[in-house]
Amino acid sequence: MGRLSRRYAFFGLIVIVLMIEFHPAPLSSATYPGWLIQDTPMAFTLNQWEGELTVQWLMVNSAIDFMDIRGEVGGGSRLFTGDSGDLNGGRCTFNLGVLPSVMLFYSGQRHEIVTELGESHTFGSVDSDRGINTWSHEAGIRWNFLDVPFKDLTFAIEGAWIRHTSRDFSFSFLMVDAGDVILQFGSPREIRLSSLSDDGWRVRFIGSMLFGASFLLNFWAGYEAIDASSAISTNISYEPIKKNFDRRYSIKEDQLQLGIGMIWQVFPRVPFEFYYEYLHLSRSERSTGAPNTSSLARYTNPDGLTPESSNHIFTGKIGYWLTPNLNINIEGKLMTNQFLGIVPHYNNTVTSRFFDQFYGYIGLGAGYAF
Repeated sequence: MGRLSRRYAFFGLIVIVLMIEFHPAPLSSATYPGWLIQDTPMAFTLNQWEGELTVQWLMVNSAIDFMDIRGEVGGGSRLFTGDSGDLNGGRCTFNLGVLPSVMLFYSGQRHEIVTELGESHTFGSVDSDRGINTWSHEAGIRWNFLDVPFKDLTFAIEGAWIRHTSRDFSFSFLMVDAGDVILQFGSPREIRLSSLSDDGWRVRFIGSMLFGASFLLNFWAGYEAIDASSAISTNISYEPIKKNFDRRYSIKEDQLQLGIGMIWQVFPRVPFEFYYEYLHLSRSERSTGAPNTSSLARYTNPDGLTPESSNHIFTGKIGYWLTPNLNINIEGKLMTNQFLGIVPHYNNTVTSRFFDQFYGYIGLGAGYAF
């Protein structure tokens, strides 16, 4: 399915939902029990014209490094030095109930992953940009289409548009060992990654079941289709090497998602959430330009890449309502395969070797409901 037809399908879903909701006899909605919603995958929606705004500070550093995340990134290699593996950034989430059982949502995130490079067998001493800066956007609609007679069970369907972009990333060096020849340079040469972006859509079916007044079980299944791009270039003029690092890549990724989680209202003002999600990916990558058969081809040839195909994601969150409208919260996220399926353009031929590791981060936030 092409990118244009995918977008038509997504907007078609929105039109169908709105047509049904404006029908003279709309379905009744199952409204949210009143704890936390944020980016939680649940079938409930906010009441009409109710809203919620949440901001979070995201981080991994020497002080906040649970389960030795930074050590896993380095892996004892001389290539990663300094604060490699640190993450800092922020996220903003906004939800708005626009009809009795329809909610619009938006989430924007910016984060930087510190990637300080040291020594490489191929490039010798390497100097790099401080990190990879990424912006993420997700916007969509959730429709609670069924409030069954058993009021403790409800279902929803959700459609979303997704986009990620990253700033160019480069590293410089004074030598290249190409196997059959070693080049020394009088001034630094550079390899640059650019055009790092992806966009696509997701549809997700969500069910929620209430157990008593303080426990909610959520489960979901989803499908996501993404188109990603990236490019690599160099200012090395020696042609046998230059053509290895002058290429563009396009990736198509299809993703199946299965998840289950719960919200437990431990105390009247203290909800606790825990979620597990499994992602299964299938992807294809095409490139322009043809690398030669030197040892450098392994860096840029997609035929030599064995793509990762799955990720297990664990999310825990606890909140505290300071007032009926204001809460504070802390969230932890763990991924068995760093950002795989979450930021698709990371998984290209050149950068995938940096993003196939166990990883996680902490988020500290505050939310306001109105």
